[in-house]
Amino acid sequence: MTPSYATLDELRSAIRGRRIITFLHKGERFTMEPHVLCKGPRYGAFVLGGWIEELSEFHFYRYPMMRDVEITSRRFDQPRPCFDPYDRMIEQVDTVV
Repeated sequence: MTPSYATLDELRSAIRGRRIITFLHKGERFTMEPHVLCKGPRYGAFVLGGWIEELSEFHFYRYPMMRDVEITSRRFDQPRPCFDPYDRMIEQVDTVV
């Protein structure tokens, strides 16, 4: 089976539709409620921020480092209270819940 990769446009749609995604990062699979796609000040690349079920915390990942990104049919109801749209990891917002 060929792995499925989400494009930036698909991630934007997932954020707006509050769709849960899964992805690999450094060989570990994560499940995320994506909240923001932005440019990160330290990386100069797209960064995806969201609630990570496995870690029970909000976290940011560089999009180029994410592998096998899949958008699921599962949805989340609302942004997590811990989401800070002014987080220092966010330089330029592209898409936000």
